[in-house]
Amino acid sequence: NLSSPLKTQLEPALTLLNKNEIAAFPTETVYGLGANGFSKESVAKIFKAKGRPSDNPLILHISNWEMLQEIAVFDQELVKTLSQKFWPGPLTLVLKRKDKVPDLISAGLPTVAVRFPSHPIALALISGCAFPLAAPSANRSGRPSPTTAEMVYKDLNGKIPMIVDGGECTIGLESTVLALHEKKPVLLRPGAVTYEELKEILSDLTLSHHQEHQKVHSPGMKYTHYKPKSRIVVFENMNQLDPIILKYKKLKTVCFTLDSSLILRPEIELILFEDALEMSRRLYSLFIELEGQGVDLILIQAVSEKGIGRALMNRILKAADEVLS
Repeated sequence: NLSSPLKTQLEPALTLLNKNEIAAFPTETVYGLGANGFSKESVAKIFKAKGRPSDNPLILHISNWEMLQEIAVFDQELVKTLSQKFWPGPLTLVLKRKDKVPDLISAGLPTVAVRFPSHPIALALISGCAFPLAAPSANRSGRPSPTTAEMVYKDLNGKIPMIVDGGECTIGLESTVLALHEKKPVLLRPGAVTYEELKEILSDLTLSHHQEHQKVHSPGMKYTHYKPKSRIVVFENMNQLDPIILKYKKLKTVCFTLDSSLILRPEIELILFEDALEMSRRLYSLFIELEGQGVDLILIQAVSEKGIGRALMNRILKAADEVLS
């Protein structure tokens, strides 16, 4: 049930969504660009605004168990176990879809990706509409996902009718995507619900090894993603930096690291993060901020691929122009 103040504030957005229009709104992960998940007309507007390829599926966002039953066929016991631990939250499940789900949502595949978000504004919008909201990240396709309303405005101003401002997203990376439509569970995209956490429940969980020619069951797998205009170079240790700094010595350069002992030339700005969690939360907003400052080169020191680090490195490597090994 919606609280009266929140319902009143969201009334313009609810009116738009019920009229098969689109609107950007906050979730705990990143800002989403929402539309009626049962309307082909609405969903087509998402693809147009983003410039998104039609073979890239969308996630349906729900606010209750009944919505899930309406759109997907699944192992009730397994999904209940996962949902009790991770929903509402940053976990997307890929399940066998029902006919009610438009082909455009699933890129013509027999599956549907579903998430139950925890952000109060996202939940209020879905509950207020009484239908699932299809919602990829609210940015032009291939660009960094927005974690503030300002980032959405900069990227999609003039292309969408409304942005609901809910402040900064708390996680900053897109959701974990877990496929449950085949015999064994597969982690398609790492996120804040970690591989280690899922492995505790799903002992036979495997990691996706997607090939470029294959159809994808999840967003974020096939195309260049999360990319600012600045060049991104990923490195592991100090020894790799001298040649790269010499190569790009005329470029305005910034370096991301967790290592407080890292010493660079004074002309290179060092951004030190407390941990992988902080880097994850700030990654996309810094990409856009530094791009706006005319930074040509962003050097990023690789982090351990444990916990949230796996998701962080997944996004960094997808955005990278060069990886030093």
